[in-house]
Amino acid sequence: TMQNLAEVITAVQQIADDASKLGQGANSTAETLRKKAQKLSIVSKPSKSGAAAAQQVSSAAKSLANCSMAMSALQKAAGDFIKDASK
Repeated sequence: TMQNLAEVITAVQQIADDASKLGQGANSTAETLRKKAQKLSIVSKPSKSGAAAAQQVSSAAKSLANCSMAMSALQKAAGDFIKDASK
């Protein structure tokens, strides 16, 4: 029914909004971590454990950047669905 479709569209819009917020937060945090990893790498140059820590922080930044891209893709898919469902 049209009411069910409206409810689905509303739910998908909420998912898109959540994906947008999460994506922006992940991207912002990834940037912060990338900068901190660079600083840590410079400061702890001679230390193996410091270099390992910097590598871990850098890896976390990459994971968050990937999360941000996935949230963008989800947001686009949700938008496409809403556009198609609203025809």
